[in-house]
Amino acid sequence: MLLPALSKARDRARMVSCTSNVKQLTLGLVQYMDDNEFCTPPGCNTATVKPTFGGTTYDSTWWGHLVGYVGDYKAFRCPAKSSYVRGYGACLNFSGWHSGVGGGRDMNDMKSPSGTSYIADAAQCGTDGSVLQQANFDLWADYQSGTCPYQWTPPSTLTGTTYYTQTSNYNNICRVPVGRHMSGQLNVGYFDGHVSGMTMKRFLGQYPGGYPYGDEMNSWDLK
Repeated sequence: MLLPALSKARDRARMVSCTSNVKQLTLGLVQYMDDNEFCTPPGCNTATVKPTFGGTTYDSTWWGHLVGYVGDYKAFRCPAKSSYVRGYGACLNFSGWHSGVGGGRDMNDMKSPSGTSYIADAAQCGTDGSVLQQANFDLWADYQSGTCPYQWTPPSTLTGTTYYTQTSNYNNICRVPVGRHMSGQLNVGYFDGHVSGMTMKRFLGQYPGGYPYGDEMNSWDLK
């Protein structure tokens, strides 16, 4: 009886610690956008001028640009997956990859900061597309294979085209949100600075397209 109780207490503590991390990252995002004309950081680019903090130079990525606002790179490591150098990703729809400078997005046309997600528990989940063919979102955490290079891919694009039914570029699309905490929950940070813990189905909706374009529960479009 004691071991299950201790296991639950440990899992609960990890989720609380993760929530704190995502809160720090989300507040760092808000500060970054305040300083950058309400634009998000790039997901990843090949800019030659890279962010520096505490004597360390980071890649020009969302996390490289936010570390100076967060103040501690440890906040990027999810306690439930501490072997990964980062346990989180930025939403691909709002911080993409660009060759050269760029990759962020002007968010002045965002309708609901409190309903638009950015940072979430995420992982690289293989490269062959198997995770995308698993219709039960709750099982996606079983496919974790490493740190996301930068992004989590939502169910659909800003215009409603479904990502998860694509049959190519698996390496990129298999970077997805995962419910790695107790009861299959994940933590999600929103543009207004708040963080919510929820199940994968609550966050994403129905497989494979997620909540419809323009639905109030769709947190990865601008409607």
